[in-house]
Amino acid sequence: MNVKSTSRYVLDNANQIASVGGDWDRFAIENDAPDAMAGAVIGHDVWDFVTGLETKAYLSTIFFACRMDMKTFQLLYRCDAPEVKRLFRMKIYPKAGGELLLEHELVHSRKSLAHHKVTNFTDHYDSTRCSVCCSFLIGSNWIDTFAIPEERYYVVCPECRKAAADQLRAEQDPDDVIDLSQFIK
Repeated sequence: MNVKSTSRYVLDNANQIASVGGDWDRFAIENDAPDAMAGAVIGHDVWDFVTGLETKAYLSTIFFACRMDMKTFQLLYRCDAPEVKRLFRMKIYPKAGGELLLEHELVHSRKSLAHHKVTNFTDHYDSTRCSVCCSFLIGSNWIDTFAIPEERYYVVCPECRKAAADQLRAEQDPDDVIDLSQFIK
């Protein structure tokens, strides 16, 4: 299940979805998401489609840094379906006038095996899930599992926050360093 596909979209300087392309509509159809087809998202604010205040702050910080530094940024993230584990690479290309081109390339996918499924043990974990790596907070540990709680609370786990901050720091000119720690806590 490693068919490569890439979806892309352009955000204007106000974070409105200006256009979509690549495999956008095919991905929406394959994932039973007709409300995510091009005609339904173009012209809307990207934040209408992002769940969780912490996830919005995380992405907003990355978008801001890309626009300020005019440098490409990329990160790996998970976007699982109920029975498919998927790894994507998001690349963000800053453009003139504050636009951003975002590409989401499928890097790897595999069907989950029936014995890997975990039922919703609400006594053992809450519904907090990392928006980047899909890990669940179980006790004080972030665990990668295919468990699907009835409700989800999207946040960004400490490992993913650190990876983004490290990536942003690595791409900055040492003479023009911006301390992002206050924005991605």
